[in-house]
Amino acid sequence: MIRLFLPAGKALSSHQVTGPLTVHCIRGKAEFTAMGATQPLEPGQLLYLMPQEPHAVKAVEDTVILLTLIF
Repeated sequence: MIRLFLPAGKALSSHQVTGPLTVHCIRGKAEFTAMGATQPLEPGQLLYLMPQEPHAVKAVEDTVILLTLIF
């Protein structure tokens, strides 16, 4: 588990991880890109990504995300 803080305007470019991943927005608002689409990610929303799925995120506001990686 990783608690990730992204200040408004900060972006993580496209990347991927070897195992499945859950992304849980705790606070703030971000734009999350995966599977060819960009969607808003807001508090309480949870995403699941399959292994090796490229993804990127950009914070619209100061944002806290909880990542759970399974290796």
